Amino acid sequence: PPPPPPPPPTHANPAHPPATPHDERPSRRIDLGLPARPLAASGLAGPDLIFEPFVLVAPAEHPLGRKRAVTPAELAGESLILMEDGHCLRDQAIEVCAVAGLPPATSVEAASVSTLTRMVESGLGPTLLPASALRAEVRPGQGIVARSFGAKPPGRTLTLQWRATSPNAAWFAELGEVLREHYVEMNETIPTIGGPRPRMRAA
Repeated sequence: PPPPPPPPPTHANPAHPPATPHDERPSRRIDLGLPARPLAASGLAGPDLIFEPFVLVAPAEHPLGRKRAVTPAELAGESLILMEDGHCLRDQAIEVCAVAGLPPATSVEAASVSTLTRMVESGLGPTLLPASALRAEVRPGQGIVARSFGAKPPGRTLTLQWRATSPNAAWFAELGEVLREHYVEMNETIPTIGGPRPRMRAA
């Protein structure tokens, strides 16, 4: 019989880490991943890399869009556009709103960050984006605005994880240092927005 096909390549997108379904065992499926904490999988090892703040992106005429900056408390019960079920950004946005007091009241979902931004541009409502996505997704003339959360923004901690038994652990650790430096350097590319400019910092 023909040999089995090779495993799919490992992909790591620093701006948009892939979602990890909660009912699967990532340690048995991947060689290297860039998930956000909390991380429930076992059998993994690796360092936390960066804390990345969230930014509110809203239609320019939305009440939250008219503010210079926003607070997490102002998101309580707000109707947000979210990523589809199973995506890490959806869970993280819901957690931010829950901490503020109420989960988001939303019935609009998107399958990608770009689609999410286009929905905001169409006036469907606000959303939360990680700071690293601002340069690519928010540009002048779209009719949308980005607002920061001030000195203590909500956000996510990105971590580089590999199988604890991997023979490539030393190389992966070196890659983690490169990625951490890359994220910090991305602070210079984050556009000026309403409120204090969000900054990523080493975890």
